[in-house]
Amino acid sequence: FHRGGGGINSLSATDLALVRSIQINDAMAKPTTDPMTESITARLLPGEGTIAFPQLLPVLFEHAATDVVSLEVFNTELARQPAIDIARRAAQAAHCVLAALSASEDQ
Repeated sequence: FHRGGGGINSLSATDLALVRSIQINDAMAKPTTDPMTESITARLLPGEGTIAFPQLLPVLFEHAATDVVSLEVFNTELARQPAIDIARRAAQAAHCVLAALSASEDQ
C-alpha cells in the first residue's frame, strides 16, 4: 500500500470490507532502486520508518472485515539476530504502535 502510492483517502469502505487480515511493517522514507528486493529484505518494524500508522490503522480497524493484525517484516539484518531478540523487538514495536493509537483515541 505504502510503496504503491496508496493514500488513506483512496481506501473505500467497500474495498476494505474485503480485507481478511492486516499485516503491518514499516518502510524507509525513500524506496530503494529495487522494490522487489526491498520488499523481501529491508522492511522495518512498525514505528521504525515513515508509514503513518496513526492515520492508517484507525481506518483499517473501522472498515476491514477482520480483527486479525500481525507483523510481516522481511528484513535480512533483523533475521541475523537470535529469534528471542527478534520476537521481543517485534512485540515491542507492535505494542508501541498500537498503544499510540489508544492514547490518541483517549484525547
